[in-house]
Amino acid sequence: MASSAIQPTISEYHFPAGWVVYDGECDLCKRLARRYRAVLERHDYVLVPLQAPWMAARLHISYGIAPEKMLDEMRVLTGDGRALAGADAVLHLARFVWWARPFTLWARIPGVRPLLRAAYRLVARHRHCASLLAHGALKPSCAVDVHPAEKSHTA
Repeated sequence: MASSAIQPTISEYHFPAGWVVYDGECDLCKRLARRYRAVLERHDYVLVPLQAPWMAARLHISYGIAPEKMLDEMRVLTGDGRALAGADAVLHLARFVWWARPFTLWARIPGVRPLLRAAYRLVARHRHCASLLAHGALKPSCAVDVHPAEKSHTA
């Protein structure tokens, strides 16, 4: 095949504003990705499951994220090189969803951002329970667990 036979279908590469990295094995994460894909893509964000081998490697090599920590939080990698995680990533994306924009203002109030981060971690820790809402059956992993540090104080 002659090299002249290869014709690109686009005239120029458009660098994305960033990548939204989510757990592609989590029902809640996949539902949210499907729901907000169109609005995020309109703002030049690309949604990528963490399970894509190249993304896991990028998170580890470029951002120093340990493999055992990758599933703890969703991440937004911005085109300017920042890696945002958890509530900070959600607040970054909230600017693009009309009804979520007020959260970005509330997060500026002293003390609110730590509360949002704690709420995010709680939901993230129990995200696999989201199928309870859809399927109506309690999964064993959905029992309210006590954080290991808290167990020593309750015994």
